[in-house]
Amino acid sequence: GFKRAVRLRKTPTPKGRFWSQEKPSIRREIIRREVRKAVARLPYHQREFIECFYFMGETYEQIEKRLGKERYKLERIHHQALERLRFLLADFVEAHFGIKVERANRCPICSHPEREKIERILERKRPEESWRPAMKILRTEFELKLSTVQTVIAHLRKHMR
Repeated sequence: GFKRAVRLRKTPTPKGRFWSQEKPSIRREIIRREVRKAVARLPYHQREFIECFYFMGETYEQIEKRLGKERYKLERIHHQALERLRFLLADFVEAHFGIKVERANRCPICSHPEREKIERILERKRPEESWRPAMKILRTEFELKLSTVQTVIAHLRKHMR
């Protein structure tokens, strides 16, 4: 299982140390810090749900009252938050535990070799601007085959690091 994989880890961390050489209290603090950073990057409702459910131990019923959302919506928020956290924490898990995280990602932007350049272009777009100029650049300069802007918007919401 997971704990066994951590104990048997043979690959050094990026800092050149073996994870198993860290004191348990230091390991816990490193994990806690990375998870908190990832949670802070979630959209508001996802972050609120994760904090209430996992950090404060609240039930779905309590969160329903707190956030004013129906259970089926909370279940969707929960699923989306876990999916986003898995993506955000994948590099950390691979580096510190030696566990390869499967990234079943069909996003054309994520799999593009010039992803960082594309994301810089997307970050520069202001809310009041049309998507048309950015889409034109993505299609011409990066040869991305995007039929609608929805793929770009989904990338921004789910995959931006």
